Amino acid sequence: MRRSRKKRYTNAGLQRADLYEFFCMQHIHHAGNDEFYAKPFDLEPWQREHIWRPILATGKVVNGAFRRSYRRAVICVPRDYGKSEIACAMLFTVANMEPVYNGQYGLIASSEPQAKKLLKKLKTMCALDPELNALWEPLKGGMQNRE
Repeated sequence: MRRSRKKRYTNAGLQRADLYEFFCMQHIHHAGNDEFYAKPFDLEPWQREHIWRPILATGKVVNGAFRRSYRRAVICVPRDYGKSEIACAMLFTVANMEPVYNGQYGLIASSEPQAKKLLKKLKTMCALDPELNALWEPLKGGMQNRE
């Protein structure tokens, strides 16, 4: 059996991923209908090692700025493992930590009802944090940065 290669992260990438995780823990709250509702979003070790760091810590420094290698990701885990929550948390974290003038961020869902659930989660995450609520305006079909 072949072993998969171990991910190699740069120091800049690990620092960036850890900074983003800190932002996420401070500002993003669970929006699901379970016992974690409104609690700070704290990544589980498997989420950090298999989703968060491979997406946010893989890259290199170009002209003094860290550039992520991956701008899109497909997250494949079984039902009820928090794919929607971590995708929404990651989107909100990147949208706030890497603001782009007139930038557009998105999540892809398998159906329109699932897309509405994701948008509802984003709006709830926004409403649960006063600073994010002041910064983002919920619209009928999305969210808009007020700045």
